[in-house]
Amino acid sequence: MTDYRRTVRIKSKRAKTVDLASCSHYIITPLHDPPVIRLDQTDADTQATMNKSKTVLKIQPSPDYQAKLATPFAVLGLRIEEDWLTDIEYLPLDTPTLAPQTPLAREICDQLQAYLADPCFTFDLSMHIGGTVHQRRVWHMILDIPSGTTRSYAEIAAQLHSAPRAVGQACGANRLPIIIPCHRVIAKSGGLGGFMNASDGLPLDIKRWLLRHERG
Repeated sequence: MTDYRRTVRIKSKRAKTVDLASCSHYIITPLHDPPVIRLDQTDADTQATMNKSKTVLKIQPSPDYQAKLATPFAVLGLRIEEDWLTDIEYLPLDTPTLAPQTPLAREICDQLQAYLADPCFTFDLSMHIGGTVHQRRVWHMILDIPSGTTRSYAEIAAQLHSAPRAVGQACGANRLPIIIPCHRVIAKSGGLGGFMNASDGLPLDIKRWLLRHERG
């Protein structure tokens, strides 16, 4: 039996499908800070913070979502090309939901809901990854970060002989958040760092929510 926990399947437009046995936490087959993390913040407090955030999410005009899944922190817009998941986008909480339009969209929604119920859930999805060589190296390292733990931009940069800023930029270019868990990358000081190319507001509240969820 294949040990899916150690399998990462990646397809890109310029490369064949590759198996990476070194990525031990999540399974992926195609692909997309400095306040202190407050894990003791109540759900009500988190919601109140979200309502007061300076940075807001805006719906991008797009007719090609295959599902819009409601979660406690955002509505997740899913984009699919053929048999590959290509994008997960955070949409405002008041965005109308959309039932899965394809069997693959249904499977993705089921796995995302499984993660919401159990933060240690292991994803097994076909995802299409598009990015530079450096971005892909960062994303592969992020896949190795177990749920409930974090790593700093500086730590990842040191392993890749890169710079923390470049690691942060690769995180911001991640089109598959949650599945490629860039929210687990934080500042060296222990602060949240950035998220979704933002340094405050609702994106940081989403990052805080995900970390709290994973740390129980």
